[in-house]
Amino acid sequence: MRSMVLVLVVGATACGAGNKSQKAVATAFTAVQSAGDSFTAWDAERQLEIVDEAESREAAEAALADHRRRQAVVLEAFAYAYSAIGAAAAATVLLAEGEKFDGDVDALIAEALRAVLAVKAAIDAMRGP
Repeated sequence: MRSMVLVLVVGATACGAGNKSQKAVATAFTAVQSAGDSFTAWDAERQLEIVDEAESREAAEAALADHRRRQAVVLEAFAYAYSAIGAAAAATVLLAEGEKFDGDVDALIAEALRAVLAVKAAIDAMRGP
């Protein structure tokens, strides 16, 4: 997950002026996709471990229910990140095509990047120390 933060920082700051916004959005999208792949693999493995470690069916069901409550927080963070990235992407496309956009593209991009970091924080909190 540290690499996701590094990708965000490098990708968002190393872009040329003409397409900096588009590269920042693409970087955010790539980071979320990568985090999603990693989380999905870890989550599937963790659920199998929960079942294997349980003393009974009831204990497994209770532990899985707890796991899925925490998982829901992560999934909500992913959903918000994709939404924020989509808003930023739509704004950058409008501007690239010379269309009028009354919003603040920089604020949308900043929110998308914050949302990506929120995904990382949610995953880290779920995985624990």
